[in-house]
Amino acid sequence: MNVSVRQFQQPQLEQDIAQIVKESGLDPASLKLELTESVGIDDTGSTNSTLWKLKELGFHLALDDLAWVTPR
Repeated sequence: MNVSVRQFQQPQLEQDIAQIVKESGLDPASLKLELTESVGIDDTGSTNSTLWKLKELGFHLALDDLAWVTPR
């Protein structure tokens, strides 16, 4: 699931995503939230806090396509 910078800056993002997942019955661990590189540029403290909250909810996080790259 892609999350734009604009969406990421919404104060209730993690609560909204948690509610959607709860209502849908999906397992957060089965979803990957993909963020654009520019998500953390403006407010790194807020970005870090939101990322940890989403991780605690059980989501897998990726930065654009970087998570798809496998180290050799």
